Amino acid sequence: MGGWEKGDGGVKKFKEVKSHMSLRDGRIGDVDNYAKSILDGLNGVAWEDDRQVVELHIYRHTERPQRAEVRIQELSQVAD
Repeated sequence: MGGWEKGDGGVKKFKEVKSHMSLRDGRIGDVDNYAKSILDGLNGVAWEDDRQVVELHIYRHTERPQRAEVRIQELSQVAD
């Protein structure tokens, strides 16, 4: 089941996202654009809205096969 979960007291849970992207043929792009595509694509699937993501790590590699690996972790606490 996709979507978001509510934590204690109805508070939406916050997420940390780590993504490794392997690009072929020497294509180099802006990692912020790759991150936006991944986050927007997971809206309504991994969370209600990507505003719930409070920590983000993006790594770009040039290896084969071309792929994106995404790890999502629910955070128990969020620093102010």
